[in-house]
Amino acid sequence: MTTLADYSDAARATEDALYEASEVLRATTTAAEADAALAATAQAADAVRADAEAYRASLVEASAATNTQPTGGDVAAQMSYLHQYVFDYNSAQWGDYNPYGGDCTNYASQGLIARGWQPDDTWYSDGEMWTASEAWIGTVQMSEYFDALGLSYSTEADLDRVRVGDIGLFSWGELDTQMDHTMTVSKVEYVPGGPPKVSFISHNEDGEYRDLTTVLHVEHTDSQVWIYHIP
Repeated sequence: MTTLADYSDAARATEDALYEASEVLRATTTAAEADAALAATAQAADAVRADAEAYRASLVEASAATNTQPTGGDVAAQMSYLHQYVFDYNSAQWGDYNPYGGDCTNYASQGLIARGWQPDDTWYSDGEMWTASEAWIGTVQMSEYFDALGLSYSTEADLDRVRVGDIGLFSWGELDTQMDHTMTVSKVEYVPGGPPKVSFISHNEDGEYRDLTTVLHVEHTDSQVWIYHIP
């Protein structure tokens, strides 16, 4: 399950094969059966890792002509930063835009900086309040920036390639607006026989593991999400 979480962007078929192999391993009753099942499980885990790595390389290649941000980066550092400041804002360094419409995109941008992204002419902040660009603090403008970088995205209908560190941009169905909220994927859990359970970390509604389905269909209605894959 750790492999399925760490490499949640592997193709579903390889994930299913690993889960099924692990279930066979759990059910073994003899040493010979266990040895054979363990070997099969290890092989399936290698396939999951290889598929995810190949997919990540394809994201880099697909956006190479337009993406000006460093690829790969330190996802662990991104998540460590976001968890550190999810409730106790780092407002002394980056400001707090909650009183002015929301701090959600500012917070997600900080996470990308921790991951290794670099400010540029479109996406930047000098740290103090009102020194940030629209792409740094605005959901719509961040989506336009991601599109200009050539990043691809997933929707609720296809979550197979989502992984921790990706950025979700949301449109609440009950509001007559284009996009309303930004969150970072904080956990992806494999679910046998169904789509993965995707959770987010965010400001505004501060939380570390906000469930995608709950956010879209309980807290809000008729809502949409575009989860951008960060190469």
